[in-house]
Amino acid sequence: MKNRLRILLAEKKMKISELSEELKVSRNTLTSYYYERCSMFRLDIVLKICDYFGCSLDYFFVRSNKR
Repeated sequence: MKNRLRILLAEKKMKISELSEELKVSRNTLTSYYYERCSMFRLDIVLKICDYFGCSLDYFFVRSNKR
């Protein structure tokens, strides 16, 4: 499923491993989100990502260009 994790990380010049440590989320999970390899997302993890980057679920999932 399309998402903007790659863009959000690039904007902050962060690595997946750094975000993993910050959010206490598995690096493997974030890697699968980054490469858009998963069809199902855990809502609690996506909400952590959105809170961290200050964006909405719609922005994260490319449904809107408004953060």
